[in-house]
Amino acid sequence: MGDLRVKVNLRRSEKCRLGNMPVKEEVLSPDMALTNGKIVTVDEEFSIAEAVAIKDGRFIAVGSNEEIEQLVGPKTKVINLKGRTVLPGLNDTHLHTAMVGLVLAHTQLFDVSSIKEITERLKRQVERSRPGEWVFGKGDAWEPETLKERRFPRREDLDQISPENPVVITAYSSYGRITVANSYALKAAGVTKETPNPQDGRIDRDLETGEPTGILIDEARRLIFERFPIPAASSEMDRVPLRAIEEAILRADRAFVKVGLTSATDPYVLPHEIRAYQNLKSRGLLKVRYNLMPRIEALKDVWSLKGAASLIPGIYTGFGDENLRIGCVKMLFDGGVMFKTAWMYKPYRGEPDNYGKPLMRPEELEKLILEAHRRGWSVGIHCTGEKAQDLAVQALAEAIDEMPEIKVRHCIIHGYFPTEDSLKTMSRYGIIEAIQPKYINSWGESLIKNLGIERASRFKPIRSYLDAGVTVVGGSDAPVVSYNPFLGIYAAVTRRTQTGRVLGPEERVTVEEAIKLFTINAAYSTFEEDLKGSIEPGKLADLIVLDRDILTIPPEEIKRIKVLMTIIGGEIAYRAPTFKD
Repeated sequence: MGDLRVKVNLRRSEKCRLGNMPVKEEVLSPDMALTNGKIVTVDEEFSIAEAVAIKDGRFIAVGSNEEIEQLVGPKTKVINLKGRTVLPGLNDTHLHTAMVGLVLAHTQLFDVSSIKEITERLKRQVERSRPGEWVFGKGDAWEPETLKERRFPRREDLDQISPENPVVITAYSSYGRITVANSYALKAAGVTKETPNPQDGRIDRDLETGEPTGILIDEARRLIFERFPIPAASSEMDRVPLRAIEEAILRADRAFVKVGLTSATDPYVLPHEIRAYQNLKSRGLLKVRYNLMPRIEALKDVWSLKGAASLIPGIYTGFGDENLRIGCVKMLFDGGVMFKTAWMYKPYRGEPDNYGKPLMRPEELEKLILEAHRRGWSVGIHCTGEKAQDLAVQALAEAIDEMPEIKVRHCIIHGYFPTEDSLKTMSRYGIIEAIQPKYINSWGESLIKNLGIERASRFKPIRSYLDAGVTVVGGSDAPVVSYNPFLGIYAAVTRRTQTGRVLGPEERVTVEEAIKLFTINAAYSTFEEDLKGSIEPGKLADLIVLDRDILTIPPEEIKRIKVLMTIIGGEIAYRAPTFKD
């Protein structure tokens, strides 16, 4: 290979010298070496190496087998990759860790294709549950057209699983946020034929009898979730005890490493969620590196109190270390296109008066952005409609113009339908786009129903962002959809919906570009591009070993990739039982 890159001077000899002090070989030899592989470095040239050496939690050399083998000492752990592909550790820039952990304690319904499959999976949880215990299943997006039975599940389907347990399943659809409850759960929640529809919600009812079918839409879901042990949204995590949050974070942490995640950003966290992370870190229990986005409401409470801000003058974006740090402050500006609350320029299909709406006045958004920017906080703004995004991008640009000396990296979170003006402004001001590609696959068919094929084809236009010069970073928004990053990479490359339809083929990206979304670009968003995101000497030794070559397999196979080993900071965080070196 002839391209050995070494951070420190290592020599294969019985003794070498460091200044005037003799140093034994094992002191300078790598702790670990991975050889005979396809090392996808994701460096500036996207170069490929055969081997890599690790010491003290960092990469110290990348090169050919021969070059790395020359550095190996008697105590070096050598792993023969046998031709397998290696990537830098993957980084999900948008997932709700504690919510993922709470959901993982129940039934996963993210890849089902029929009501029969849903009930069969739920039966396994019922078998482990005592009478009266809640049984829960979480999916991503269901439509009657994507389920074999061509309809949504109803309470009768769930009654067959267990009449002695409250059974609840939830997902998204073109009709909104869908929850289905069995008769036991409806009774426990007091939902009857006489129960009125709540504001912004609907109880689906049998056309002949008027009895609830078990299907609860949007705000009607809260009739169930008020009594349910899992909150309906991350914004309601304040009702979960600290101990339960810690357990949930740990459960998710152990799951993340199995799919190749070595870093993650948890957005919109409450103070006691931050406390849970700190507690776990202090006990040395976390494997994954976390970047936390506090919600703006928590900081507003502090900023509004006279003198209170003096208690935290040193806390702003970047506070912490490589294992746990504070990132952007997050705020919400509009809703979501699936719920027809994204703030758009054109009305929703079949609803000529519905353009969506903002969650705060634009003047309030501008004021909050300026205050956060002045205090050294990068700002991440949730906006999904093009009107919301235009106003948010302009407000961020104005803050940068007013105080250009402050080092921040603002971002738009979601950014479903950017206008040309937004693309140009984001590129000019270095405003990052935090995108969740898996939505294309999970929500594509629903979006076509709500917006029509032409508008839906422009959903999450990654190619347009990249071509405009915008830095794009990848995430999942789990547990809304699966946290498996290879499903996101697959969606970015293929743009296939659940029915196999390609939604906006001109917005597809290459495999290499998709990998960057979850590696070096993601690291850049948290000012860590010199610390991680690629396999280069001096960077944190975070990498994953795959069961197939992501660069050469057909795109359809990307979603089937399995992680054989995950290394974080030079330590093996996960090793599949099938991986033999």
